[in-house]
Amino acid sequence: MPPDDERNPGRDAALRDLVGLVTRFGETADPEVLTSADADRCLSALAAAADVEVDLQVRHALGTLHWLRHSVTGEDDDLRLSVALLGSFADSAPALVPVAMWPLLAGGTTTAGTAANRLVRRFLESGDRAVLLPALDLFRTAAGDQRSASLSNLCAALQLAAEHLPDPGLLPEAVSAGRAAVAAGEGSRTAHIHLSQALVALGLHRGDANTTAEGVAVARAALAGSADRAGANQVLAAALQAEHSLSGGLEKLREAADLTGEAAKLVPLGTPEAIRVHANHTAALNALFDGDGSTATLAEAVSAGRAVAEDLGPGRPEARVVLGNLAMSLLSLHERTHETALLDEAEKHTENAIAAAAHQPADAAALRANLSLIHRTRFSRTRSPDALDLAITTGRAALGGMDERDPRRTAAAANLSHALHARFRQSGDLASLREAADRAREVVARTPKPAPSRPGRLADLCAVLRSLFERTRAPEVAVEAARAAREAVLDVSEQAPEFPTVLNTTALLLRTVSAAAGDDEMLAEADRLSRAAVQATPPGSPDLPARLSNKMIISRSRWQRTGDPRHLRDAVEQGRAAIGLIDDGHPDLPSVRANLGLALSTLHDVDGTTSLRAEALRCYTDAARSPRAVPLLRIWAARSAAALAVAEEDLETATAHLEDAVALLPRLAGRALGRDDREHLLGRINGFAAQLGRTFCLTGAPDRAVELLEQVRGLLQAETMQERGADFADLRRLAPDVADRVDEVLGEFAADEPADDDPLATPDAAQRRERLDRRWRDLVVEARGRPGLKNFLRPPELSELRSAARGGPVVYVYAHNDGCGALVVRADAPVRIVELDENLRSDEVFARANELRAAIAASTDKAYVTRVSAERQVSGILEWLWDAFAGPILAELGEPERVWWCPIGVMGYFPIHAAGHHREGAGRTVLDRVVSSYTPTLRALGYAAERAEGDGTAVLVSVPSPPDAARLRGVAAEVAALSALLPEARLLTGEAAVADAVVTAMRRAAISHLACHGVSDWAAPGFSRLLLADHDTSPLTLRGLAGLDFAGAALCYLSACSTSDAAPQLADQALHITSAVQLIGYRHVIGTLWPVNDRSARMIATGFYSRLRGEKGVPDTAVSATALRAAVAETRDVMPGVPSHWAGHVHVGC
Repeated sequence: MPPDDERNPGRDAALRDLVGLVTRFGETADPEVLTSADADRCLSALAAAADVEVDLQVRHALGTLHWLRHSVTGEDDDLRLSVALLGSFADSAPALVPVAMWPLLAGGTTTAGTAANRLVRRFLESGDRAVLLPALDLFRTAAGDQRSASLSNLCAALQLAAEHLPDPGLLPEAVSAGRAAVAAGEGSRTAHIHLSQALVALGLHRGDANTTAEGVAVARAALAGSADRAGANQVLAAALQAEHSLSGGLEKLREAADLTGEAAKLVPLGTPEAIRVHANHTAALNALFDGDGSTATLAEAVSAGRAVAEDLGPGRPEARVVLGNLAMSLLSLHERTHETALLDEAEKHTENAIAAAAHQPADAAALRANLSLIHRTRFSRTRSPDALDLAITTGRAALGGMDERDPRRTAAAANLSHALHARFRQSGDLASLREAADRAREVVARTPKPAPSRPGRLADLCAVLRSLFERTRAPEVAVEAARAAREAVLDVSEQAPEFPTVLNTTALLLRTVSAAAGDDEMLAEADRLSRAAVQATPPGSPDLPARLSNKMIISRSRWQRTGDPRHLRDAVEQGRAAIGLIDDGHPDLPSVRANLGLALSTLHDVDGTTSLRAEALRCYTDAARSPRAVPLLRIWAARSAAALAVAEEDLETATAHLEDAVALLPRLAGRALGRDDREHLLGRINGFAAQLGRTFCLTGAPDRAVELLEQVRGLLQAETMQERGADFADLRRLAPDVADRVDEVLGEFAADEPADDDPLATPDAAQRRERLDRRWRDLVVEARGRPGLKNFLRPPELSELRSAARGGPVVYVYAHNDGCGALVVRADAPVRIVELDENLRSDEVFARANELRAAIAASTDKAYVTRVSAERQVSGILEWLWDAFAGPILAELGEPERVWWCPIGVMGYFPIHAAGHHREGAGRTVLDRVVSSYTPTLRALGYAAERAEGDGTAVLVSVPSPPDAARLRGVAAEVAALSALLPEARLLTGEAAVADAVVTAMRRAAISHLACHGVSDWAAPGFSRLLLADHDTSPLTLRGLAGLDFAGAALCYLSACSTSDAAPQLADQALHITSAVQLIGYRHVIGTLWPVNDRSARMIATGFYSRLRGEKGVPDTAVSATALRAAVAETRDVMPGVPSHWAGHVHVGC
């Protein structure tokens, strides 16, 4: 282009016009734009206004227009001119030459081989894959002369293309071209090198060790007599490393390191080729370290890598390889020494290597996989969620930038699987675990059977699948894991570094599966494998403490199965050995301590050695107070420590531990997790509420017991109540700007929750929810800093809670192995402790609960004798329930008019309202003494009381024959009877009773009566549901119900089976249909504890609504509890010996 002082306005205007034409053609693809008279004038004007020999910008513009005109017209003159104009850039600026023009340049002054090499150079500089295919065509043309050099060049080009194009035929063609090159040029070292590289690549791609071995043999032939010994050494070293990856043999890695070391001596630093040669030596030393684990090898790799890095000049393309290899050496050294500076240095070098690979996207992706590994390692040391977040984000980006054919994808997928598995162990996010399993499966699928790395990768898959089985209990997952473990154990070599890992992982899997299957032989095999894994782990290995810990866990499991104290003593021995070897800052230390605490306390229970309990308490305490441990482990350790402290009569220590455990609950199952994961984790603290109740009763602190019970029960329900309660109203009034942002975050949380029919979260949902959770917690802190909001969302004190008991006493009833009892809350009196029979323990209560469920199931048996026996058993349990619990509690209460029962844990499976000696007719029954209601918490009772009553409008829903479910024969008669009692009620029945219509009708009515099937899903409580007419396509689930909010909802009568039946592990969380309906806003809900006979259900429903109408004939929902009691008593009086028909109905609410 002319210099600035020689500006040519005519040239500039003509150039703008021509560029405008080209731009317009690109936007419209209209040939007229290029062939019009205007286009001709532009060409002529620009050619006349500038000297194309000097003005490169004009030359390129004219050449481009002629090339485009030829593309639409086929005119030879345009083609000739474009080649003349643009072809001149082939040497100086090959990127300016259209890809399709290169074959046209060959045959003139430019040969096909030269043109092909220029295209390859263009690809290497730009990463543009589109140039590879025309380059291959040119190389094939050039190879037509059958000269060794041309064929060898074709072989090399095909290998390059195979790395970047999804064509499986490229590598076989490369091998064929390489063989032809060797045959055409006896003694050609270059041809041998290219053929060796092609054979190695093809062998790795197919998992064919024989092909790779041939590549090694060809490389040895190239080395013999080679003038470039350093180059030949490196080719042979790379072939040996590839052969090792498929067939093993540490000697191959040693030879490879020796070869690259010799090459490095032949090419000292400071010479042009030195960087690449020394970088390859560093890589070879890294590979050897992975095989032999020698610290000396690792130190040599770091030293060599640092020397090469220091020799790098600015802008050197080799930086990506040099710095990437050095970073991996530093990472390995960090894992030996735990020096943070090494990790920081590794991260810095990897980031610089990625920057240097800006034009090599495949290399940049592989380096991102390494960076992901560095972030994951940082997480393992610090437990920083940000580090783990970066590991996963970077790992996903790495995989996204890798071609399926890239062999480095296997390691990248393995690393991402490890990171995702770590997130699951840290947070409990099931979607991350499923993704981890998918990536681990991909790794195994990409690793051919002969590869020595396959057993280790199978072990990794086995570890992820074990976690997935423990989380889901899906039998197909256990089968898949067992298959992977079996193959790994059969194929792993005893000399392989992965050997102890394979044994250890398989042992843990067998323990897990044996516990589910009750298979003693499988557990014994787990014990043998675990012992062998410990023995195969060298002293000083960083893996030894974890394997000793695993052996401890398995030995304790064997004691549980066999009762042999030798296994328990072995567990303690292995645990103590693990503790002695593990660093204080190691992330696994809290887990090892907690498990040792369990083994010690159990051994104390067996042999009574006093010192064991004190040692166990120290172990539990250290684990509970470790900030790096996951919340679930800390809560378990704190609860265990509290139990030991109670046994030592150190109640102050016990209560301190329980206070700490309660404080951790928001971190255990916070909003960062999806609903399913939160439910699962809350299920893992089953029994906590009963422990709190008992321990604080022992300390004489019943007020604090009630406050803590409210913090551990009904937690998910409490969140919804808070969002609809006074705290949020105060926030809106006092800090509307914060309230707006809170609404935004809660809206994003709700939008991120998977739909009922799509339970799997998107891959990045966990990270998104974690970021939202941080924003949420920051907003809570900000809100508490505003005037008048210091207690925003803080747990309520008893003074705030007790007002919910203004209608009568609320009675918490608990059963624990340290004793059973009750806490009585009144609005105007101190909380009262009711101690029950000192010999009553939770084991007996659980046994009675199981008997009750079995008897209820048997009460519908076809055999009359079985039904009679079952009813007698139910009656006996109700009598025991009176004698053990209800009778003594009512005696302490002075028999008030109303009682709200708040059963804790297993007590929720008993109909306390129906406890008593009904068969004797002497009035020793709860039903004859008080009006009973239930509430999961004081907060829930207060929430119900604050809701406004409706105007008495009603809807009756009847679904006698839902799809794929048994017909309900009594529903039609029930609804007909109720229609007479509620003549103004709207009726939705049969096919009209679809979910949307039912919800709409319920929203408009004060009274809703639903006569349908109910399903209590213990495996997935959130998917418990009412079977409406479209339940197979649009199920009305517990989760869907809990998200509704109705104004003026007074009464919902659920004439359906088991609506108050919660999964055992979530008994304290009130996750059942009845509680979900109460959360909608109903002040009164009638539910059932079990399936009820149709005729009895109709009797109770009609008796209930008859009393609800009263003398005025207008439903008065305020008397719902009294009406239900009377209806149930009336039915009981007809059939006192058949309690399954009338004892299951419950009133929940105010």
